[in-house]
Amino acid sequence: MAYRLTRRDRSATHALRRIAGAQLDAAVDALDTAGDARGAAVHAVRKRCKKVRGLLWLVAPVCDDADAASDALRDAARLIGPLRDAAVRVATYDALVTHYGAQLDRRALASVRRRFTLRRHDVEADDADARLRECRERLASVRDAVDDWTLDADGFDAYADGLRRTWRKARKAMACAARSHAAEDLHTWRKRCKDHGYHARLLRSIWPGPMDAHITAASALADCLGEHHDLAVFVAAIDAAPERFGDRAAIDVMRGLVHARQQALLEDALSQGRRLFADKPAALTRAWGIRYRVGREG
Repeated sequence: MAYRLTRRDRSATHALRRIAGAQLDAAVDALDTAGDARGAAVHAVRKRCKKVRGLLWLVAPVCDDADAASDALRDAARLIGPLRDAAVRVATYDALVTHYGAQLDRRALASVRRRFTLRRHDVEADDADARLRECRERLASVRDAVDDWTLDADGFDAYADGLRRTWRKARKAMACAARSHAAEDLHTWRKRCKDHGYHARLLRSIWPGPMDAHITAASALADCLGEHHDLAVFVAAIDAAPERFGDRAAIDVMRGLVHARQQALLEDALSQGRRLFADKPAALTRAWGIRYRVGREG
């Protein structure tokens, strides 16, 4: 189930079908065997969908099926998104108060966590089973089509344009986020960073040591931006109905904590991003192409 190209792949088309098939098989299996562990299954399925979409974006310029398949996976994942989102709000609260530790009176903020916990239970009790069933049907439909996917190029030519395009989008998204500091722009940057991280994982075999360091850096940046986004959604939920989360003093403390943590995450992300995305798209694609060809010929 390795999420990477290997020398055993007979062609780029074979690699696409192998990797996508394995990820979608695992996603369907996670839903079939979820039992009471629906939260873990939802997390696993969403992760598998993102990995396949990352693969599709890498080959999209030479794959006629990529856009439609990516949209289908996005829509399938969205069906179970509310289940994951409700759990993330509780986890975001826990991570925030853990970060500030002894500086806080947790009892004064308990009403905030209680409200998010109740919301999670409501979502899980609502139509969770129906959402999971429909998600499974959609994933199975995409899986059935995988063995017909075909690429119009082979070797590194199958990946070069997708790699270059994603890297360029990530750099542009970083520049936009650096100017605006807006939560929406930072979230867009995170998505583009995740896209590139998947591409680096897929191409890891071209230069394992340095690629591992690159993958780790991309993952760390995506995690940093992901925490910033979770906090933005967390505080937006509170601001939409503050009276449901406790008294004004508790809400003001919560907002202050979120703002302070987001500022620190922003500074960290920009610092990491300038290092990770230093190369221009053409330079990175050329260097990785050389390594790919050397690795295949070695």
